[in-house]
Amino acid sequence: MAKEGGLGHLDVNEFVEELARGPNEYAKSFRALWYKGTHYRTLEADKSAEATFDSGFRGTYWGDFVSGPKYKSPIVDLLDYFGYIEKILEIDCDREEYNRIVFVAKWYATNKKPIRLATQVMDECGFVRHKKDRWLPQDGPQADTVTSPEDGKQMYFVDNPSSKEWVIVVPTRARARRLEGELDATIVLEDDLE
Repeated sequence: MAKEGGLGHLDVNEFVEELARGPNEYAKSFRALWYKGTHYRTLEADKSAEATFDSGFRGTYWGDFVSGPKYKSPIVDLLDYFGYIEKILEIDCDREEYNRIVFVAKWYATNKKPIRLATQVMDECGFVRHKKDRWLPQDGPQADTVTSPEDGKQMYFVDNPSSKEWVIVVPTRARARRLEGELDATIVLEDDLE
């Protein structure tokens, strides 16, 4: 028989009770983040710095797509999403060890359609290209803009010299890892940038 306790009707331990409360109503916003040797910035902070490409991000997530006009049933597969970090948030919980860093991202539209309909293609050199003006919805039922630093990798985008409507995705390497070896999960959030 359950005893009266923590949440009103069951005796639960303190850990479960704290998790059940969820995060606080407000999150803290930051312009930059050092995470495991990689420096991330929001797109706005990148634009004001004028010399960095720290706001690009790639995540691989499950998604569904229709592979062509003849096929009506969606296929579920892992898809690479590429985009920019618009916000860096720290979700605040009552106990600091439960706090979580998340990115709010603006993703390029991604699909695996035939080349003439595609918004993402691999070029002859092995680089991924994206249509510049095709974005996933930022709100509504199709929107999925939240991700975390451990769910992907930093990228940057350069204009395609042979076609103005495409950008080329260029992977980056973590700066601190190259210099100091493998790092732990050190997190440094930055409010203001020089």
